[in-house]
Amino acid sequence: TRLLDGERGHQFPHLLPGGAGLLFTVTLSGDETQHVAVRGPDADEHQLLFPGSSPVLVASGHLVFNREFTLWAAPFDAERLTVLTDPVPVVDGVNSRIGGWAGFSTAPDGTLIYETRDTLRSSVVWFERDGTTTPIGDDEPTIHHGLALSPDERTLAVPRHLESGDDQVMLYDLERGTSRVLVTGMDSRWPLWGGDTGLLTFASTRGGSWDIYDVALDSAAEPEPLVALDGLQIPE
Repeated sequence: TRLLDGERGHQFPHLLPGGAGLLFTVTLSGDETQHVAVRGPDADEHQLLFPGSSPVLVASGHLVFNREFTLWAAPFDAERLTVLTDPVPVVDGVNSRIGGWAGFSTAPDGTLIYETRDTLRSSVVWFERDGTTTPIGDDEPTIHHGLALSPDERTLAVPRHLESGDDQVMLYDLERGTSRVLVTGMDSRWPLWGGDTGLLTFASTRGGSWDIYDVALDSAAEPEPLVALDGLQIPE
């Protein structure tokens, strides 16, 4: 995409079925508001539809998006890339953040899962498909920033934000029921597993800004800087 006059950024792309077009979020300059936008594969420019962010097209044919902590929906013609009726609110109290991110996702059968606004402090729990739950670890509820499950599904990396203001990744052994801090002597956040389960990538401010490091979990070796530049680096 290309920024038009008065636009600061494009975020959260969602590809329509068959490559029919692209939904995404446009952040406007000045007031920093977000708008839902659509662009056809052969179009020179995109079109703003209405205020909102994080748009997706769900199995029922509705365009679902976030606006002020509420999910809205409108029937959408994916061939003509047009909204058929005005959007209506469908779910209130959905967590969202500055920049337009909204905590929800949809399954192919239309099932919706979302994060409520009161879940900033949370505990880590394993959910089975039949609804049963198993707590992971015995920590007090804290602020978590995304989980990362190892490729062999034996280890869970859990970033947490402590009351001291520090960020720390915990490693939970799901088979043994034990846990340990990923690294000591430095903060850690945004864990990312590589193809090798024994190697974990994460970000730390040890060098003064958020840089990216690798650490081998099966040795006592120190973390090695992978990307260290001015500004903010986040592994994704």
